[in-house]
Amino acid sequence: MIKLLAKFVRKIIYVLLNVISFPPLKHLDNSSNSLDNIYKNKKIEPVNHKFVFNGNDLTIIVPVFNGEKFISRCADSLINQATKYNYNIIFINDGSVDKSLKILRNYEKKHKNISVYTQDNMGISEARNVGIRNAGGKYIAFIDIDDYVSPTYVEKLLDNAYKINADIVRCNYYVYDIKEEKVIRTGSNQNDCVIKGDLDKNILKFKGFPWGGIFKTNLWQDIEFPKDYWYEDMIIRMILFRKAKTFSYINDKLYYYCLHKNNISNKIQNTTNLKCLDQYYLVENLCHLSSKLNLKSDNALYYVIAYELSVILWLRTRSIPAILRKEYFLRACKIINQTKVKLNNKEDIILNRIFSNKDHKSWKLYAIYKMLGVKFGIE
Repeated sequence: MIKLLAKFVRKIIYVLLNVISFPPLKHLDNSSNSLDNIYKNKKIEPVNHKFVFNGNDLTIIVPVFNGEKFISRCADSLINQATKYNYNIIFINDGSVDKSLKILRNYEKKHKNISVYTQDNMGISEARNVGIRNAGGKYIAFIDIDDYVSPTYVEKLLDNAYKINADIVRCNYYVYDIKEEKVIRTGSNQNDCVIKGDLDKNILKFKGFPWGGIFKTNLWQDIEFPKDYWYEDMIIRMILFRKAKTFSYINDKLYYYCLHKNNISNKIQNTTNLKCLDQYYLVENLCHLSSKLNLKSDNALYYVIAYELSVILWLRTRSIPAILRKEYFLRACKIINQTKVKLNNKEDIILNRIFSNKDHKSWKLYAIYKMLGVKFGIE
């Protein structure tokens, strides 16, 4: 019944977006000078990694912050892989104040392919970056400490990667409720596929999470996760996916994404903290990084930034003052209108018109239309 209602509401919104254009939003006095000054010191620039390959096929990177409740399940799932491939596991203790480091050291003593690094609490980006800098495998995988993987995770992903010399291999996943101790849903089922060259609009079909797949280590030669930002995994779609020459997806459900009350994503949803504007500044900075890396301004880039600055920007900034939301909408219009593409799909044309006309009200309607589709699995 609720899904039917959502379909009905979406149809109404879609009709409105086709027949109505609201007046353009007028330029506002810049009320965010102080924020701009902060982000001037957070520019994202290319780096220069010098990898020393150690003969392993895969390096698995696992950041850990106060993860004592989850370490055993996660580590055991990684240790007990049924695979012919050689792999090592890097745990990065990010300033935990519980027993995480003690537990990790015990695993390190028992297993030769486990290394533990420790640092003051610097956040998940810098923890992952420590893992990247010390990676020695041909491929890299990222696992979150509160999640775990199937016994064939390494085998199936690497089989696929080596078969077609893939730069990136993604897989499907389960969503596991820790409190209920059961799988409650899966990721969207899609057909296995191999894409060579520009992903084009296909870039939006595949999740941009670091977890749930493997990446050729050399893809990280000149990049790292952005530091001191929320939503740091935006770099996966905006940069990594576009650097890849061969992208592969397998529909096998090999990763268990675990839900619990302390998930980071839960803590930063519907926030009044102005740090949610990281969403905008990351897009701006990653466009700058893309240019520095000489990645072409292609359709894939357009589709990613249009998605990040429409439904996602609307969603993540919905609890901050309206005047700021309007200001950053106008900034988003400027970024998107600088990216020229030829659009054929009617929905894409509508969104492009919204940004071209600086139509703030239609921007909100479009975001609601897309969110209802995602929430209820409606296309």
